[in-house]
Amino acid sequence: MKAICLYVQLGGICAVFVKGLVALKPIPGMASEAVSTLLFGLQASTSIVIVAEGLWRQQQHEAFLRLLHEIEFSLKLRLREDIKLDCWASRARWHLKYLLWLSLICFVVALYHFKQLQHLAYYWHGLWYNIIIRLRIIQLCVYVCVLRNYMECLCLKLQQLVTYRTAPSQQLLDINYEKMQTLAYLLAIKDIYDLLYKAFELLNEFAGWSLFVIITCYILDYGCALYFSLLSYEGFLESSAYYVPAFWWLVPMTAT
Repeated sequence: MKAICLYVQLGGICAVFVKGLVALKPIPGMASEAVSTLLFGLQASTSIVIVAEGLWRQQQHEAFLRLLHEIEFSLKLRLREDIKLDCWASRARWHLKYLLWLSLICFVVALYHFKQLQHLAYYWHGLWYNIIIRLRIIQLCVYVCVLRNYMECLCLKLQQLVTYRTAPSQQLLDINYEKMQTLAYLLAIKDIYDLLYKAFELLNEFAGWSLFVIITCYILDYGCALYFSLLSYEGFLESSAYYVPAFWWLVPMTAT
């Protein structure tokens, strides 16, 4: 069922792209038309890559999620002392809510101003691509936030181990440093590091291409927004307030 939905979404992306090309209204200036067409095509390509990864990298994605659970289980079971794993869920939820609400508020404000402007070219067709891209980048940000928390937990234990060896005066009373020098403990740290390394590899496998095209698309989107803002500011467009919605359009991308 999931594969069918993704195939339908892939067909919808292509249909919107063709419809956008057919319904294009004349844009003043050859450069403006070329820039708008390039951005629209890149947004469509980015959305296709995201959906294609969901179709053909599903096993890697599922393996990545299983590996996250394995890392957390290993940290709790094998490195039992003062591992602060309980806070990562609240931090991840806060980060997710922050990005979602910021994106929603800024997009609504931008849409309110954009609907009063002309010469938007492919904007309304590309809006669906922007939603797909935005949700994907938020998903990847949450994954990176989780991995970062696991890395911080492992780094904490490594710092305690270094303190035991090099700075006895800085040792904490509530930590069993004798246990930390055992072979089993050192092997546990090594195994968890290997799991984290595999997790980052899997992240690159199932999301590496989409992350690359998203960054490229964001760079071009930034350039286009600034380009049309300058045209509007200099009076080359009928509306002289394009930079107002462009500002709200760029805020969520900058915050990410």
